[in-house]
Amino acid sequence: MYTPSFNQFRRIFLFVLFISCKTINAKVIQGYFVTNDNDTVKADLKIPIVDKYFIDFIKIQQTVKCELLTGEKLKLTPDKIKEVVFRFREQKIKLKSFSNTLKLKAAGGGFKENVFLIELIKGPYIDSYLYFTGAGTSNLAAHGESFSSSKGERRNVMKDSEDIAKLNFEGSTNYIFKKKKEPLFTPSIQTFDTDLAEFLKTCKAIAEKLNNIDLKQYKVSDIVEQYNLCKQ
Repeated sequence: MYTPSFNQFRRIFLFVLFISCKTINAKVIQGYFVTNDNDTVKADLKIPIVDKYFIDFIKIQQTVKCELLTGEKLKLTPDKIKEVVFRFREQKIKLKSFSNTLKLKAAGGGFKENVFLIELIKGPYIDSYLYFTGAGTSNLAAHGESFSSSKGERRNVMKDSEDIAKLNFEGSTNYIFKKKKEPLFTPSIQTFDTDLAEFLKTCKAIAEKLNNIDLKQYKVSDIVEQYNLCKQ
């Protein structure tokens, strides 16, 4: 009969202890949602909060629970709802519904036709969004996401100074972009910089910056804002 070693018991104990130290509670936050018929409805949204300070976005990318002013309880899903909006820690959080053309998978696996994306920046030429995956990591606070570029370097593309970063979680983070009247786009993790440079090549200065081998770190939000200011 197999008996786990002391070190194996120790690792299991520490893992269970670590998970148990994270407290996830559903916080009732006043907000609203917009239906596919363009009706705006006020509601009390139940948002999963980790350790009082962080939103567990992974749990609300497919379904958001809410209660209407009439007392009716609903589950808001991206196939029936255009957007869900609320404020948390002085930030406006917007979940926007999209057809899942990128085949983004839920944290627990599987694929759904529609998905909520977290709006990062909305601009005149390009918008940016976030989508989180990675089962078992949604309750860990993250302060940046690193990508491997084709040059073999590691670049931190999201900093603590980005407001939305304070609400993000570890695991796989998909940065998603959308030009006006064009489909959603997400760079490959392995070639993030060069893919993004190609996608934004209509702004020469941005493309050159991303292709610069001496570029060590940058913020995705800065790149998007600069692109929106670039002459098209």
